[in-house]
Amino acid sequence: MEAFREIAVPTGKNGPLRAWLHDPKPSAALGLMAGLPPAPTASEMRALDSLPTLRRLTPADQRSTDFEEDLASPRQTPEEVGRIYAQRWIDRLPDSALYERLCAGYPQLPGIMHRELMLHAQRYGLLGDKSEMTNQGRRVLLGFWNLMNERRFKSPET
Repeated sequence: MEAFREIAVPTGKNGPLRAWLHDPKPSAALGLMAGLPPAPTASEMRALDSLPTLRRLTPADQRSTDFEEDLASPRQTPEEVGRIYAQRWIDRLPDSALYERLCAGYPQLPGIMHRELMLHAQRYGLLGDKSEMTNQGRRVLLGFWNLMNERRFKSPET
């Protein structure tokens, strides 16, 4: 396994410059990538891209109801918005095998689902400011995956 490690290069008046150095044998101290599964292959990503989006799973009358609920709900945190989207997607899935397929691709989210999730977050006014968009988007994704993983690893007794 190859990785990169961060080094500090002295530059003078502004302090050290941070850079990434290729490390063909990463040290155990890095541990940054230890908990992540390997990235999905190209064929696995194509399979993920075929997963249905929430829009495809939701009838038109339910979409309008969801939209009204989203507008009427109190201000939500980005994590809560991601959880709402994930819960709706799980509830409307016709087959639990689709859920397992998406979880197997963690942490990758198919592009169309990612875009739809970000549009969902815009309903709550979370992604309006460009300077906050990256941070808020990550927090929305974090909420989405937190709920997905909670559901996936929940014990049958609960």
